[in-house]
Amino acid sequence: MLDKEDPLHTRNYGACMSALREDIINIGGADEHIDYLGHICGPYEMTFRLVNAGKSETWHQKEFLYHTWHRGTDGKRNHLGPHDGKNMSTAALNVRITGRILPLVENPAIRILRLKQNEIIYEPLLLQAIPEEDIKNWTVEKLGQHSRSFWKIRDFINQPALRFRLAMTFIKMLIKQFYMKATKFSRQPKSVKDILKKAYKTYDFIKNMSHYNTYVMERCSSCLKKLESNNIKRFAIYGTGDEAEVLYKLTFNTSLKIDAVYDGWDGKRFFNFNIRSVDRIKDYKGEIVIANLLNAENNVELLKKMGVEAKKIVLL
Repeated sequence: MLDKEDPLHTRNYGACMSALREDIINIGGADEHIDYLGHICGPYEMTFRLVNAGKSETWHQKEFLYHTWHRGTDGKRNHLGPHDGKNMSTAALNVRITGRILPLVENPAIRILRLKQNEIIYEPLLLQAIPEEDIKNWTVEKLGQHSRSFWKIRDFINQPALRFRLAMTFIKMLIKQFYMKATKFSRQPKSVKDILKKAYKTYDFIKNMSHYNTYVMERCSSCLKKLESNNIKRFAIYGTGDEAEVLYKLTFNTSLKIDAVYDGWDGKRFFNFNIRSVDRIKDYKGEIVIANLLNAENNVELLKKMGVEAKKIVLL
């Protein structure tokens, strides 16, 4: 409760949220978008939209909850939607940036209640509230069939050089993530049992990080396609991490051109670019892509303070 630096990740935003029924209906209820299916979900998505609608977020100072371990608590055999690397939904975090109030996908029964249509018959309304057809397809096996769409064999055949570069970046990201996890574990006191337990979980960790890295590449690809569809030919990048590297390599196969790369300091190199200090970013007149999923919200606020127009800021 005392953490003011990163409360989004230290507080349990996914438990014991309450709000007035009328207010929940007015924001369209829980979002039924596929990104929220499975382990990466929680009431915080509605919390953010309620705040955007003018409600206040209050944390109780006297009542506390202890979340005990239970099977499935780590999302094993569960679908994982897009997250920021710390299991906080990126789709939900974007709500805080955009100010959106209504869900991406609204339940049809909630929509009827929200629009206050006359003579509501509640019995068929309950039938609409549960999407039976969707539930049949919400299995790990069926959802997993779509998880490798970025790595199609025909893309490797048609774009061998590009796909090879991306594959090398993917492997580098995975090695870096594994090294950080292993280094953190090595600093902690451990028993033989702890070591065996961690070794057993290594496969799950690598699998989850592989899904996340694929998601990063898909988001970067979608971002560039959106820029192209808006007839934007040139843009700048804020950030020099993994996402920036993926964006840079993906531009090789597009009509887009990166004009400049900004970060916290001058003088460093990012491939063939001289990195410019972020305090110079206000002089750039084109679109600026925030090449970071984890701290996107903070980066948006920083750029706004630097004088960058909100309409010029592009999120992955």
